[in-house]
Amino acid sequence: GHVAKYTWLDKSARPAHTPYYFLMYCPNCHWADIAKEYMEPELNPFNMLLTRRYMKKDEKQAVIIKTLGKHIHIDAMDHLSAINMHLLALYIQCMAKDELLQHYKIGRLYLRLAWLYREQPPESFAEAYGPCSNYLDFLTQMHGACDKLPLDELSAMKACVPHFEEALLSDKAFEDNLAYVTILGILTEVETRCGDLNAAMKKLRDRFRKGNEERNRLKAVISRKDAQTDVKRAANSKIQKIAKDLSEAAEVRTRLVDRLMERDQNLIDQTLAEMEGKDDEEIEAVLLEKGVQVEVITKLRNQGRIVKTKKKKGFLAWLGF
Repeated sequence: GHVAKYTWLDKSARPAHTPYYFLMYCPNCHWADIAKEYMEPELNPFNMLLTRRYMKKDEKQAVIIKTLGKHIHIDAMDHLSAINMHLLALYIQCMAKDELLQHYKIGRLYLRLAWLYREQPPESFAEAYGPCSNYLDFLTQMHGACDKLPLDELSAMKACVPHFEEALLSDKAFEDNLAYVTILGILTEVETRCGDLNAAMKKLRDRFRKGNEERNRLKAVISRKDAQTDVKRAANSKIQKIAKDLSEAAEVRTRLVDRLMERDQNLIDQTLAEMEGKDDEEIEAVLLEKGVQVEVITKLRNQGRIVKTKKKKGFLAWLGF
């Protein structure tokens, strides 16, 4: 989840909204990046390649970068400065060649932009913004110059999904199953918020599958006679984390099934009425064909709305009784 409010232990400290400081920015060259990689660019080999491309930016790219940079007040960070810095970092990342795009980083930037838009939507800033009538007007101009820069929370969330999906396929960081499951959890929430409930349920199924696979693998590690004590301890710790994640996933599934039931209620009622007295497997097949999710059908069974048909056997079945 996204934390929107913080409590400071030292009352005399100047409050700072932590999400504003996920990135760092150079007011001289207008480079913006995740703080850790800004301080230690050598940690990521893609950074050097992107830096070279950045130094060769064309006139249009330079104007977009300078315009966003001009509206970042690094010494007095506010909400709009934070949005502009995220937009700038996102724009810089999207300058890379397609095969060199850092999909996980881009997905994170889109997601953090969605969080910032959720906290204070661009349209909530009504006052004049530079030469523009308001901030939304400024943002619309930036979007017109580069359509990869999202205008609102929904478009930012939708944009993060394909990048996270690509990262799961190609980023070595997600060879670790715990990291893989974490991103599946994020994608489930994002697609639920976007209203794509079928896609969210698919991600949730993958989360259960991957989590159970990893738990079984770790249990096999622990059961090995030659396993070292520290290896067993580490495996057990991971099993506990997976158990917690699966428990949270089960709660998410309950809520998601309820939303799917609500969405498909009229379709379900109509289908069950039309197929009253039909074989249960036939009813389920029709519901599936109409897009009703397996988990919803299971709930209908548990509610007694789909009753298992008693199968006729042998001679009576042959006679049609």
